[in-house]
Amino acid sequence: MTVIDVFDAGMALLATDRVRESALARFSVKWVNLALCEALNVENSIRANDGRSELKLAPELSSDGDEIPYSYSLVRGAFPFYIAWLAAKDDEDIYWAEVCRAGFISALAKAAETVPGVVEDLY
Repeated sequence: MTVIDVFDAGMALLATDRVRESALARFSVKWVNLALCEALNVENSIRANDGRSELKLAPELSSDGDEIPYSYSLVRGAFPFYIAWLAAKDDEDIYWAEVCRAGFISALAKAAETVPGVVEDLY
């Protein structure tokens, strides 16, 4: 998915679209970059579980056509809620902002992978 795809999905959660919210569309890249930072630990848990190398820093995207280089479960499941949260916050709709933030946190938790490892008994 691209940045604009995620932005459109986030706007759809609020029953609106890019045309009606053209003033907010200019923030799409910056908002997705913020979501990339916030979801970095979850992305790294998914990568570790898949045997891929972890990221030290979140990537920084530069245009709304950029593909988001994170796992699909995060990009499709969590990032639209992040966009909707910021849009609702901008609209001063506290109720929907809280609902969308909770949706983002829940989607992050669902996407997170536990990494198998050795458990040490410290007693």
